[in-house]
Amino acid sequence: MTPANKVVIAVDGGGSKTDVVALALDGTVIARKRGPKSSPHLVGLEGSVAVIDALVRDVVGDAEVVQADVYLSGLDLPIEIERYRAGVAGCAWAARGWWSTTTCSRCCAPARRRPTR
Repeated sequence: MTPANKVVIAVDGGGSKTDVVALALDGTVIARKRGPKSSPHLVGLEGSVAVIDALVRDVVGDAEVVQADVYLSGLDLPIEIERYRAGVAGCAWAARGWWSTTTCSRCCAPARRRPTR
């Protein structure tokens, strides 16, 4: 498979809309599509996965997904992320790529107290 057949996808989903973009490995935007809300808190896990899977399949076509970055409002706790990963496990694009969420050390790290004076 040539690099032209490989893509990175980015998903930005929330309470009002979902944007999915497919990028070539050099960063060129190949395709993009906007769809309905996909927050699992609003449409449920299955509904969210269905929205994102349909949009991703539309923008990817027959290309190979080498990385998938998924940013969804409402995926904040480790258990929510674990359940969502399990929910997309059957999607071809999720199985072929690397998958991430909005979780970062700033969001999920224990609160740090400043020294008192």
